[in-house]
Amino acid sequence: MGKRIILLRRYPEDSTGKTGLGVYSDNIAEGLIDRALPFEEIFFRMDLKDGFFRALRDGLIRPFLEVLKSRDRDAVYHATDELCCAFFPFIPGRKVVTVHHVVRRTDGPQGMYYRFWSALTGMGISYADAVIAVSPQTRREIVGRFPAARDKVLALYSPIRKTYRDQGLERGRVLGCIGELIPRKNTSSAIRAFGILSSMTGMGDLILRICGKGPEEDELRTLAEDLGLAGRVEFVSGLTEEEVLDYYNTVSVLLNPSLHEGFGFVTLEAQRCGTPVVYFSGADIPEEVTRFAVASEDERDMAEKAFRVLTDDDYREHVTVAAREYSEDFGKDFIEGVTDTYGL
Repeated sequence: MGKRIILLRRYPEDSTGKTGLGVYSDNIAEGLIDRALPFEEIFFRMDLKDGFFRALRDGLIRPFLEVLKSRDRDAVYHATDELCCAFFPFIPGRKVVTVHHVVRRTDGPQGMYYRFWSALTGMGISYADAVIAVSPQTRREIVGRFPAARDKVLALYSPIRKTYRDQGLERGRVLGCIGELIPRKNTSSAIRAFGILSSMTGMGDLILRICGKGPEEDELRTLAEDLGLAGRVEFVSGLTEEEVLDYYNTVSVLLNPSLHEGFGFVTLEAQRCGTPVVYFSGADIPEEVTRFAVASEDERDMAEKAFRVLTDDDYREHVTVAAREYSEDFGKDFIEGVTDTYGL
């Protein structure tokens, strides 16, 4: 009988609230199923929107009791993101943690989240037998923050799910921008770039469809109004996976204004669906992810690059085909690398 595998992960997201963390955890679960490797899951619900006491119960007390009940010296415990490794000091057996994003001091009000994240992640890494970084960039950031972890951190790319594909649908006069509406995602730059693009010849009928929700939504709606774009900037959220697939397949260009990503599923998902992506070259996004995306220097350049993709058919075909082929093979050895860290 093989080792017992226990995944410590965020509470299962429904298809209308899927995040990169959820996709990553699902990829591991599907990979283990494909290889007929049995596993168990312990879930953490970490959402203060449910109220403090429910968050305490579902994000700490209940999973802690389940972890204690599962204690097994012969088991492998994999925390599929860094905030799920809180109980590593109480767990025997082999411990693996995946780190998705190294939080910076500018993330979170007054640095409180930075301090919380640093303490919890540092503790988890110190108890872990192996640390998986979602990209070489994230590995460098982990080692920079936690130098003692250098010898046990490896980078493994997660694949893009096969459900993302080019459906051959008609592309509308619509630009996309997808992601949580938080400062790091920098959605305001996409709106300003869209405003510049809209003033160019033949671009006055374009729509920017922003897919996501978050604390900046009201501020972003106000920005669109101030720029005279209120009727042409749409906000949508709560899409099912099938609707997200349609979203990728019907926008003509995806704007990715994010400033920092540990990985960045959005770029490769869009490219696999045949959608060109324009991003900021100065952003901290793994170069392996943006290899076939269109680089821009600033908001005006983002608008100009999007204009070229929309008006130059040969250029669009060039960037689309290369990106789609690249994304299809991305992360193909992922689950083998994960199970290697389990010692299987």
